[in-house]
This record gives sequence, C-alpha cells and structure tokens, in this order.
Amino acid sequence: MEQIAEALREWIALYGMKIVAAAVILVLGRLAARGVRALVRRVLTKRHVDEDLIPFATSAVYVAAMVFVMLVALGQLGVQVASLVVLAPTLYWLLLAATHIVIGSYVRRDAIRRTRLLLDIPHWAWGLIGLTGGVLGLAGYWLANCCQFVKNQTIEIDDTTTKSTLSSEAASNAAPSER
Repeated sequence: MEQIAEALREWIALYGMKIVAAAVILVLGRLAARGVRALVRRVLTKRHVDEDLIPFATSAVYVAAMVFVMLVALGQLGVQVASLVVLAPTLYWLLLAATHIVIGSYVRRDAIRRTRLLLDIPHWAWGLIGLTGGVLGLAGYWLANCCQFVKNQTIEIDDTTTKSTLSSEAASNAAPSER
C-alpha cells in the first residue's frame, strides 16, 4: 500500500504542475476565445453583415481559437503537438467545405425571398451555384441579383413581352420634358 502512495506522490510531483498549467491555459484560452468571438460579432454587426452569416463567422473564429488553445495545453502536458499539425490541411478543407455549405444555403434562402431572379434561374439552382462555386458563386449571385445596377431596374412582365424600365427613383430625377 505504501508503494502505491509513494508512486502517486511521485506522479503528482512530476505531472501535477503541468496539469495545473494546462488547466489554466484552457480556462484563460477559453475566455480569450470568447472575447475574440464577441469582438468579431460586434464588428460584423456594426458593419451590417447579414444576420445569417454572423453565427457562422463567429463560430469559425471560436473553433480556430480553441484548437490553438488545446494545442498549447497539450504541449504543456508534454504531448508532441508537431505531429498534430499534420491535421491542419484536413481542418482547412473541412472549414472550406463548411463555408461552401453556408454560402450555398444563404444564396438559396435569399433567392427564395426574391420574387424575380435574373435569367429565371430557380432558387435551388442558385443554391447549387453557391454551394459549388463558394465565394465565386456568391459573387455571381450578387452581381446578377443584388448589385446596384439590378436594384435600379424594375422588370415588368406581361403575357407576351419582358421589358426593363428605369425605377421610379430614376424617373423622378428625369427632366419634366422627358416624363
């Protein structure tokens, strides 16, 4: 029995401070990650970023910060974290895939809300373009349906023709002789 107690004392003396240091790193790192997440949320809200994208961006920042904190804590415990760095490309591709999924769902939801889309491309196709194209798909959707040029035009549809006219804002700025 005394041998077990002696072995336990040696183990605590050898690893006790390392465990306490790793726990402190985890607690302080989690607080710092939460602070960074709150800062990112405030900046994105202040910049009027779409409400659907803010939770994704803040979660990505928080997860990245916590991965860093956990690697530091594991290094404090004596784990060789250099071998874990090999996982960085995998994490990058997972984050990229998650970004594409969020962009695709955002584009699809926005396309559903619109009554008229350019080229009569259905909302599910715009979602697929956003999913496969990622940032380029989002840029294409924005250029086609959200940019100022498209907002300044109104599409009128009757039974036989499609006609594009200037919006009421542009018509009100026209000279009286042109009205």
